[in-house]
Formats: sequence, C-alpha cells, structure tokens
Amino acid sequence: RGSTDLKNYLSMFNLFFEPSRLGTAKGGRVHRGYQEASLELYDRLSPLLASRQPQRLAFIGHSYGGGTATLCALAHAEAGGEAGGEATVSSVDEVVTFAGPRVGDTQFAMRYDELLGERTTHYVPDPAPHRSLDARR
Repeated sequence: RGSTDLKNYLSMFNLFFEPSRLGTAKGGRVHRGYQEASLELYDRLSPLLASRQPQRLAFIGHSYGGGTATLCALAHAEAGGEAGGEATVSSVDEVVTFAGPRVGDTQFAMRYDELLGERTTHYVPDPAPHRSLDARR
C-alpha cells in the first residue's frame, strides 16, 4: 500500500542515505526512512513467510509501498529466503512497483540488479491517475 499515515510520511522525508543493513557489506547506501520502515516490516513478515513457506512469492507496492517492496524483496533474497543461507533469488519470484521511488545509490542498484533485476518490473509513471473510474470507458 502507499502512504497512509503520518508515520509513512515522516519516514519518506527522512532523506539521508545510510549504509544498507540488508545483509550484505557490498549493499551500498539506501534512503534511511525507507530502510527503517522496510526492516520493521520485514521483521514482522519473515516469520510468517518461514511458517507458511509459499510456493511463489511476489513483493508488490505502489508509491511508498513500492519502496518498501523493493527493500523487503532484497532483504528476503539476501537472507536466503526460506533456505536461511546465502543470498538466493529463488526465494523471490517477482517484484512489481508502481511509481516506486529510487531507494538506493548506484552500488545498491547494482547489487539489487545482480540479485533481482530480471525478476523486477517498475511501472513509471504511475498508471493509476490515468485510468477511468468507470470501468466501461
């Protein structure tokens, strides 16, 4: 989901970049607010994923949710997904963002592309404002 409350907006405007804490020393630097929100979300999500062991896993988000989907997907891949070992893309089937922000520097983007680039689709610009509210149009 996108931005829904004051906490979401405050994390978006926490604009400083800091070293990635997503499980790799070569992860580059990422947006502090998105990283904090994503790690908090992933800490709640990972036990659920471990207990359910989904056959397919997609991280999908719009706007603010696109940024957190990107970082949660990388955190999951870096953690080795359900394997609990070294980084593996097999734990993430797909990442889809709609108008999601760029959440990291060039080094982060290179690491992300190395693990998940071929499994990721970014829709920019945001298609939602261009769709008719009336499905018949």
